Amino acid sequence: MVIRNGTPLRFIVASIISTAISSAAFAQTGLLPICPPGFIPQTPISLEVVTNPAAQIYIGGGLFSSLGVEQPCAQQNWFGPTGNDLSAPQSVQAFATPNVISISSLPTTVVFHVLPLALSGGIDLYMPECMPAASGSAKVCENGYPMFVYRMADNSGNFSGKWTTANASTNPYFQLKRLQDCPSPLQNLTNPGNGAPCPYELRFGLTPTGAPTLQRSMQVVMFNGGGGGGTETINGFTGYKETASFVTPLLFTAGGGVEIDIVTPNSSILSSKKSSVAALLKGSISPSSLPVLALEAASPPGSGNFTVVNSGSTDSAGNISFEINPQVNTDYRFKLLGQNLGATVTSDIVTILVARSISLKATKNNSQVSFSGKVAPAGGTVKLQRLVKKNWKTVKTGKLKKGAYLITVSLPSGTTEWRTQIAPTAQNTLSLSPVRKVKR
Repeated sequence: MVIRNGTPLRFIVASIISTAISSAAFAQTGLLPICPPGFIPQTPISLEVVTNPAAQIYIGGGLFSSLGVEQPCAQQNWFGPTGNDLSAPQSVQAFATPNVISISSLPTTVVFHVLPLALSGGIDLYMPECMPAASGSAKVCENGYPMFVYRMADNSGNFSGKWTTANASTNPYFQLKRLQDCPSPLQNLTNPGNGAPCPYELRFGLTPTGAPTLQRSMQVVMFNGGGGGGTETINGFTGYKETASFVTPLLFTAGGGVEIDIVTPNSSILSSKKSSVAALLKGSISPSSLPVLALEAASPPGSGNFTVVNSGSTDSAGNISFEINPQVNTDYRFKLLGQNLGATVTSDIVTILVARSISLKATKNNSQVSFSGKVAPAGGTVKLQRLVKKNWKTVKTGKLKKGAYLITVSLPSGTTEWRTQIAPTAQNTLSLSPVRKVKR
């Protein structure tokens, strides 16, 4: 029991161990292994766990200076009245699925599991909204608990040497965001933590070009702790019967960034017609965490004033398409959403030029003909043109009034062909009406 006579009990729980054997002997190329049962550490890296009766339950954490020494394996946990009983059986089994993850610009769902083994009941954890703290993050996470440490592979792909605590100053590499509440089996406590399994979205930090900041494989260990075996009440305070610490190893393997290829070519469309823009996201896509892309638009082209106009998930092959109906010339691009660290991934730009929709009606009146129509979107000067020896010649111009025009001219003998035109502007490309034949 972690409370004695209403007094907070402070105890040490060894979590990751080290040894005096040379670092070369423990050079590794994969996931940090779990120590075998009964392995006694020489120099433990420890979690300091504090139970505070005033707050009913509180678990805090800290690492000692032995973090800087070599670690051959991860000591899963112990439990007991003081947390130091190394002869006690392993109380819980902690692991993540998946625990080997390819470094990517895309998100990956990671589920953290903690299974009670020797405990007589369920276990209560602390699984925060996000973890660990990271530089350049849009989400501010707590520095401290649960604690993450990491070390990168050397040029030969081996892991050896010192570990670094991940915090806002040292970690531009990764962050996990909890996807949902994870109810605890011990919710009857005043300040419960969270239970397991608990899903998180893992995102890697990105460079300004959209590539992952992390370019080498990385070993990662999460330190956590909890109480279990049911509860007891002593002197009016309720707490856990046993308290355990545990570690969860992860391995980030060197992968690569992703690319967004925009499939739609530059083109011209009528303002009255709907169209679509499509893209293909190239990368390793997890079916359980389909990437979300935003469609951004900027007008006039070249302005760079992009705003999000739509968003959605790709299919499992990375395809995505959005319907568009622009009324002015517009640049479009796709952007990978949800990046909490650093920059994000964007596609190249596709430019869609938009022609005004112009209707044209011819009404004869003896030797004259009147041409009328509507323009959408309204704007510009209307030019009436006649086909003369395969060339279009401007005959007369007219102004719009509430988006409509009327132009009257003399009608030549024979059959003549006519159209109206509005010259290109920054907002719209060259706009033409249908051709009308008129006979006198």
